[in-house]
Amino acid sequence: MRHVLTFAALLVVSTVTASAADVQVVLTSSVGTVGGHGSFDVQITRTTTEEAQNVVATISLPAGATFLSILRPLHIPVPECSTPAAGQPGEIICTYPVFDSALPFTIHFQIDPYTPEGTSVIVRASLVASNDEHEANNQFQLVMPVAIGGADVIAAKRLVLVEPLGSEGSVRLTYELTATNSGPHLARDLRLTDTWSNLSMESVQCINSIPDLAEFLPRTCIANTLGIGQSIGMTFIASAARGQIPFVFNQATVTSRADPNQSNDTAAAASVPADVPLGPAALASFAVALAVCAMAVLQQRG
Repeated sequence: MRHVLTFAALLVVSTVTASAADVQVVLTSSVGTVGGHGSFDVQITRTTTEEAQNVVATISLPAGATFLSILRPLHIPVPECSTPAAGQPGEIICTYPVFDSALPFTIHFQIDPYTPEGTSVIVRASLVASNDEHEANNQFQLVMPVAIGGADVIAAKRLVLVEPLGSEGSVRLTYELTATNSGPHLARDLRLTDTWSNLSMESVQCINSIPDLAEFLPRTCIANTLGIGQSIGMTFIASAARGQIPFVFNQATVTSRADPNQSNDTAAAASVPADVPLGPAALASFAVALAVCAMAVLQQRG
C-alpha cells in the first residue's frame, strides 16, 4: 500500500505597527525690521523614546513677506526642504523620513515694506508624523514685533545748464536735486524740498516721486519708499536776471523716517562747475563777477 502524506503549510503574516512617538515644533526669533530682513529658528524635538516616522514640517511666512534663504546645520539628520525661489512668497516644507533628534535650522525672509510701524507679523508652522499620536503640540504660531530700519538718505544738488535768455543778459538755469538711499534698509516717507529766493522758477518736475499737491508751484516731491541704491529727484528750470551771476542757491533738504545720519541731508550748488556749458551773455557776466572778486582779493593783500 502506498501511503500519501499531505503536509499543510501554515502561512503566518504578522504586521508590525510603529510605536507611538511625539514630536513638536517651536519657532524662535527676535525683532524684525520693516523693509529689511527677518529671521527665525525652527526647532523640532522628540519627547518620547520612539523615533518619529515621515516627519513633515510646513512653515508659512507672514503675509506679504518673501523668502530669502535657509541655513541648515551640518549635522545629521539634515532635513530635505523645498522652498520658494529667493524673493518669492510661499511655504517652506521640510521632511525627515526618520526623526531622532536635530539641531534647529534658520529661515531668512524679507518683511513687507508697507507693514505699519509698531505692529507684528505672524509666522506659522505645522508638523505631522505617521506615528505621532499627540498632535496637540504640532502647531506653532510666532508673533514677531517689527521696527522701522534706519536708512541713510543723501541729498545732492547740481547745476546742469546755463543758457542766455534774450538780449538783457538774463540766463535760464537748469539744475537738479537728488536723494539717494545708501542703506542699510529701505527708506520710508521721503520729502525732497528745494528753496530759492533770487530765481524766477519756470517749471519743476518730480522724478520717481510725486509733487506735494499742497503747494501751487511744488518745492517738494514725496515718495513712500525708496530701495537701497535707488534715487528720487527734482529737475528745475528757472531764469535769473543780470547781475545774479555767480548763482548762490539756498539749501535743499531731504527728510525720511529713521535716518541715522542727518549730516548729509542738505545740499547746495554754490557756483557754476567748469563742465557746465555757458552762453556768451552768461560767460561775460560770469567773467565780470570773477574780475570783481579778484580785485577785492588784490585790494585786501595790498
